[in-house]
Amino acid sequence: MSRSVPEWIGRNDDAMPPVSVYDRLYRKQDAKDAITGLPFTSKDKIVRDHIIPLADGGENRESNLQLITLETHKV
Repeated sequence: MSRSVPEWIGRNDDAMPPVSVYDRLYRKQDAKDAITGLPFTSKDKIVRDHIIPLADGGENRESNLQLITLETHKV
């Protein structure tokens, strides 16, 4: 199935994705933390995380992003 909207690609490593990208990731992940699989709650601070870190050659693009809680990110 093809995408209905183009993939977001950051102009540089510091570019922040727009809210629409967060919304798409949230729906794609079924409102769950990508690492733990636990549902997000209203108390969670949700952060974007690069699946392949930029330092390891990952790209700043939508297909390399996932949403996780700040607590998960600290681990």
